[in-house]
Amino acid sequence: MPNLTHRPLTRRAVMRAGALAAGGIAVGATSVACTTSDGGDQVPLGGTRDVEQIDFPTYQQFAGVAPDFPASVEGGVEGFLSYPRDAGEPLPPPGGGISASALIALGGKPQVPLADSTYWQQLNTNLDCELDVQSIPPGQFTAKVSTVVAGGDIPDIMEIPGNLPMDLPRLLDSTFEDLTPYVTGDAVGDYPYLANFPQTAWRSCVYNGKIYGIPSVSRLLQRFMVVRSDLVERHGWNDRPADATEMVELFTAMAAVGRDSFAGTASQLFALCLPMFGAPNGWRATDDSFVFNIETEEYKEALACVTQLWADGICHPNSFLTEQQIVDWFGTGAIATYAGAGVGYRGMLTANHTINPEMGMGFVPIPRAEGGGPAPAYVTSGRNTMAVIRKSDPERVARLLGIANYMAAPFGTPEYLFLNYGVEGQHFNWDDEAGLPVRTKKGDTEYMGNLVYIARPPTVLFFPNHDEVTEADWANEKVVIADQVPPGDLGLYSPTETTKGPGLLRDVTNRQWDVIQGRATMEDWDATVQRWRDGGGDQMREELIAAREADQ
Repeated sequence: MPNLTHRPLTRRAVMRAGALAAGGIAVGATSVACTTSDGGDQVPLGGTRDVEQIDFPTYQQFAGVAPDFPASVEGGVEGFLSYPRDAGEPLPPPGGGISASALIALGGKPQVPLADSTYWQQLNTNLDCELDVQSIPPGQFTAKVSTVVAGGDIPDIMEIPGNLPMDLPRLLDSTFEDLTPYVTGDAVGDYPYLANFPQTAWRSCVYNGKIYGIPSVSRLLQRFMVVRSDLVERHGWNDRPADATEMVELFTAMAAVGRDSFAGTASQLFALCLPMFGAPNGWRATDDSFVFNIETEEYKEALACVTQLWADGICHPNSFLTEQQIVDWFGTGAIATYAGAGVGYRGMLTANHTINPEMGMGFVPIPRAEGGGPAPAYVTSGRNTMAVIRKSDPERVARLLGIANYMAAPFGTPEYLFLNYGVEGQHFNWDDEAGLPVRTKKGDTEYMGNLVYIARPPTVLFFPNHDEVTEADWANEKVVIADQVPPGDLGLYSPTETTKGPGLLRDVTNRQWDVIQGRATMEDWDATVQRWRDGGGDQMREELIAAREADQ
């Protein structure tokens, strides 16, 4: 049995958190002014936004189970070929008998009420906490959070939606707990599962020079090229293109198989071309400013490339009608590649493999357009969403962090097994031949997958019956992630981007598809980019510049 170094939430941890919260931690003495979301006067919020000055939580990689394929970089994925069935003892219950409330998005099926859910009841027993979870459908979640904030009835733990139409730094400063004293440096060791979060994930939870959020950790590698490996082998395609010319040749070969064969949809091929031509991953930071990706020549080069692919019949002709059929198209071979993210490809393969057992899945390093190795990899901010804790006394905050720590349990721990499968004999049974936990019908019904919106552990690669795919994904990441392109505005906040950005980008995206289909010219594209600048893009830039200058 592996030797797990579990550390309970002790009274010492609670008292230390209280002492730190009372005395404060010096994370920089510079004041910062934050522009209000309506473009009004700047309002001092205190602290500093310089993420480089923060003593981030000390990364303590979970060592309780040994992966078959270790991560190549901090925050990279580990790969497993079997489920670690005997992974030690669980942590002591963290809740201390408190009652607590949480507001998070609903992750799919309706939530079974507490009175009818033995899974939820056992969760509360494991936590030693009466946890009341309110789950809201994703399409209604932002409006719900806005209403809750306006009414002042704030839950103990709340997921923050990415498109919340309000001044987030001001809201955090006034309503939610500064978690920096509780998790900074080695203090995070009191929450060993949160200590397993890479520092990248914590960086994107910083506002006003303080760590406010508990990240729902995302896979670091943001975008990668997935291919039908069986088709690559059957047709002898070059799956290691050296430059843009060879990449286009690969796309062309994919579309040349038959009358109903295409490389991919236009949007998927465009997503692969952007890093190939070196377009920024969102904003690019320069010495004195910021440049958004749509403003760059590299972006236009990728757009021109896909426009030609469309004209040459390389893209699926229904690319702009729907992408809901992409799973079927990939399974039948109508398209041979797409831009992967996370581990979503597992559903793609599972959905098609029973119909086509010969179907294989592989990964192709995206090359630099001019050659010279793989293109720098787009990487994420380190998190999908984040949860925050309402201001409270230090002991209660420490307890709530302990609950989040439970939700962050890594793959292989007893907590992870419960959170994902429930109670053995009720919610799951072991398939001894395969060595896997398998949910029962009751387990599928009661499972609360949206608890990851309180805290999500780092992604691991584990794909039963497809060990070759696990190894191939891990090997591809090891090659491509050595050179990374993070978002250039990481750690900075633009109110205008939050309030106006999504609407402005809809106009940009529509014109982008018009250009690809030949309904608009590059001159029309330039005019669209200027409209984006005038409509709020330049204001976003100025806000990012001001935020960065406040750090210096």
